[in-house]
Amino acid sequence: MLRFMIYVSIPNAWRRLRYGNATEDRLLEFVKSTAVEGDAASVLSAVDRFKDEKEWMVSIERRKMEKIGTVLEETKPKNCLELGTYLGYSAVSTAVHLPEGARLITVEINEKYASIAKQLVDMAGLNQVSVVTGKSSDVIPELCSRYSMDKLDYLFIDHFGSQYLPDLERLEELHLLRKGTVIVADNVLFPGCPDYIKYVEGSNKFTTERFYCKVDGLGVQDAIAISVYNGGDHGDD
Repeated sequence: MLRFMIYVSIPNAWRRLRYGNATEDRLLEFVKSTAVEGDAASVLSAVDRFKDEKEWMVSIERRKMEKIGTVLEETKPKNCLELGTYLGYSAVSTAVHLPEGARLITVEINEKYASIAKQLVDMAGLNQVSVVTGKSSDVIPELCSRYSMDKLDYLFIDHFGSQYLPDLERLEELHLLRKGTVIVADNVLFPGCPDYIKYVEGSNKFTTERFYCKVDGLGVQDAIAISVYNGGDHGDD
């Protein structure tokens, strides 16, 4: 995701010079002025309209989220973790598919992005979503003690490609995965995370499939990797 955001930062920098504020700020203003408060579908629609009609911006593609939504409807996870919130689009999209009583903790290292995400989540009326500001490597060890989240049912990874594998291994070492945990990783082809995809596709601890999709606005091929944890060396069940 970092290389992806650097790749698209030049046109966004030009817009900042011209308009005086960032794309993220203008998105928030647009959503607040057009979406219906308390209506998650309205918030998502406003974000989509902003991207389609106003300015292109980094965001998970709708086709990917539709696929993820199907997975969530089928598996009905209760304890959910997202690494890489950005502005909260995927968190809101995820939350609308979760069963009653489910929780989603979403982690964002950038304070400004986390602040915007919190506002969008609040506007969507999703009190089951908690936006946590910090490094994933710092938050993961505190999931149980500080956030009362034990075994994960669902994990979405969409932060820094170089951290996909270390964070997954950290979750394994802390026994936070159970047999059947669903793990979805975005941008596995573009910008890519070769060590991660090699691990989840090459280990019998995981059953993995890819869902291919073109990147909005760029036309390059990407994919999400959807993995199911089969249990590992720690006796996970």
